[in-house]
Amino acid sequence: MAGLIFTSFKNFITSNFDGIVWLNVKKLAQLNFDEDDINQSFDDQIGILMVNTLSTLVNIPSNTLLNQMGVFFVQKTIQEKYGNIIFAGGLSLEEFINNLPKFHSKMLSLLQNTDPPDLVVERIEAKKFLLHYYSNRTGMIEFLIGILEGIAQIFKTPIALKIQDNQTLHKQHDIIEILILQ
Repeated sequence: MAGLIFTSFKNFITSNFDGIVWLNVKKLAQLNFDEDDINQSFDDQIGILMVNTLSTLVNIPSNTLLNQMGVFFVQKTIQEKYGNIIFAGGLSLEEFINNLPKFHSKMLSLLQNTDPPDLVVERIEAKKFLLHYYSNRTGMIEFLIGILEGIAQIFKTPIALKIQDNQTLHKQHDIIEILILQ
């Protein structure tokens, strides 16, 4: 997990709950390192443990938290750190989705020591896409759904998302159907 995502998780917790909840998550998940180092790479299982610990403390399902963290990552972390970089991927949501793999690759060039997922976009109809998500990690699909929802909100464009297929090959392969509703 990239340090930027990890730091965003921490900021999500302190923004939506409070510093005491973060300290409890940190203690219960046994996080013993500089969580503010965005250039550091973290084991994905630490992120999942952090979300599961938060889920237990605040009695909100982990998938719901991951989704909310995805929205927060795009709308707070990325926009505050990089401004309107989202618009470098396109001037409309449809254009952005078409350019998502290239945009994702450019964003990854800003991060170090990560094992990023691979994204492939398949256009089915004018406003319908399939996003193929290939990853060595499990349990992060709701985070991606939240990212997509957050991007749609930035473009002020309603969407419907549906996890169409979940397969395990050499990498986890999830397929998300994206339907632009306007």
